[in-house]
Amino acid sequence: MSRKFLAARKDIADEFINLARKKGMTVTKLLNETLRNTIALEKNGLTLNKAVDEYLIIKTAQESGFILVPAELVYSLLDKATPKAIEEIMDNWRNIGKWCGKCFSTRFTNNPHDLLKIYIANIIWGLSDFIVEGNGESISIRCIGSSLNEKYTRGIANFIEGFMESLDYKCIRKDIVKGIISLKLRRT
Repeated sequence: MSRKFLAARKDIADEFINLARKKGMTVTKLLNETLRNTIALEKNGLTLNKAVDEYLIIKTAQESGFILVPAELVYSLLDKATPKAIEEIMDNWRNIGKWCGKCFSTRFTNNPHDLLKIYIANIIWGLSDFIVEGNGESISIRCIGSSLNEKYTRGIANFIEGFMESLDYKCIRKDIVKGIISLKLRRT
């Protein structure tokens, strides 16, 4: 078996050596495993940094009480809810969004654009399109999810509004129809 030597910063190499020891592996075995997994991620269109970021977001969501529930079950429950219950549910979506915005902005130091993009892409599934544009003062958000029902679409919009409120943005324009959300927000 032929080998190649790779260079790394001393502090990183020392940490890697300690990690290999803790795992009961040789440095070569851990390095090969790490490189093999990095290559597999890249072949699937994902960088190692992005995979780590997404993992940390999913882990934080899981630790925060999020669970995976089939969309059809959520749609069915929303369809059976009374109008009064729907309004309470929509308020809950907003409040959970506020909490998540605070939680994630504390744990991750990304700017509001990046934080929202990364977070929503990993937590709200079923969106075929999620676009965040603008500068620090004004942000436009567009979401498209053709399979989303009307009430779930409203819930996602409320969640995003709450999320952005926690980052000091106020919604100044909102258009919501089944599967489509368009929000314009301004920093307060």
